[in-house]
Amino acid sequence: MRSLVMAAILVNSLSVATLFAKEQTKSELVVPDQAVILVSKSNRYGTYNIADGTRGPFWSAQGIWNSSTKAYTGLTIAAGSTRISGFSATTGLLPGMIVEITPDAMPANTTIVSVDPTSIVVSNASSKDGTGEIGIFGLVNDGVMFNQVITNYPRTFPERTKIEWSYPSQRNNASVYSYGIIAGYGVGSGGYFRPLNRPTPKKVSQFTDLSVTYDVSVAGDPNDFDLLVETYPTTIPDPSPPNAANTMTNEIGFLPHVPDFLWTYILTLSDHFDYTSSDGTFHAYIATRPGKAFTKAPPFTMIVPVTEARGRTPRDMMTGSQTLPVLGVLQELVARGVMPADSYVGGFDFGFEIGRNSGRAILNDITWKWQ
Repeated sequence: MRSLVMAAILVNSLSVATLFAKEQTKSELVVPDQAVILVSKSNRYGTYNIADGTRGPFWSAQGIWNSSTKAYTGLTIAAGSTRISGFSATTGLLPGMIVEITPDAMPANTTIVSVDPTSIVVSNASSKDGTGEIGIFGLVNDGVMFNQVITNYPRTFPERTKIEWSYPSQRNNASVYSYGIIAGYGVGSGGYFRPLNRPTPKKVSQFTDLSVTYDVSVAGDPNDFDLLVETYPTTIPDPSPPNAANTMTNEIGFLPHVPDFLWTYILTLSDHFDYTSSDGTFHAYIATRPGKAFTKAPPFTMIVPVTEARGRTPRDMMTGSQTLPVLGVLQELVARGVMPADSYVGGFDFGFEIGRNSGRAILNDITWKWQ
């Protein structure tokens, strides 16, 4: 989610699909060992296996889609001065970050030079006086503040796909910096990613089996990221940009791994219910964040596996081979009116939302049942 975001977790988080759709630049580099490297830059993305579909319906894509770290209000600036004051605290700000305070207040390419407890010094002097100003501070693409790379191996893709990341230790306002999709399947992000070779979109009632079995190896603090497997049901079976958002009824995300702070947030959502599969082997806590269908921010339903029926302890499904019984959950969402019965499912994103610090994930195996 679009979407830790997270993309899609907090109200002020921008949609990953929106920012992906706006981008015009693809970064893809083939290196001698036959690996295809996707190196994302701020507000840019890279994709692999979208155009040719030589490895079936799978694809990978990534973007640093929310490079802003914090918005601060009540700031004071003075014409000709390089000091910005009025902070109650400067937590989260680092030298080198980009500074934005309205277009006519701060010159372009202004960065933070130094940080004090209640003020900062920037590289350019303000062009006007102001109190109560709003400042937006973001990461600079210097390979130090953030660095994220997806490595794909064509001979085994999507197996062996690797994502490596490094971000500041401070989470941003949206609680997520990026969503690295290492194994998208079929139509992704509501139509923005459409591999040439893709499964037939279906309504929930048309499926007889829909599940995903996967195996990932992850290194990093489990409270720094989530594992997200999500889909965007649409009113037509094969939406294409730029109007995909006009067809999106929902955002529906399975969270086989949630960091503590995300779980805390999910528990605050008033619209929720407990789910147990018909065979009694899968339990989930399901909550929906409000949104508006047919926009870039539709309702977002989050499915968190839990350890027991009606439980409140997340079941971490990130070690060894795991299976998500997707169809049963979607059938329940339709039965409860959360998801329209006549909407289509065309594919899923599968990847990691990164909230802070460094880590790495490798996809060992993934298999979809799409029947």
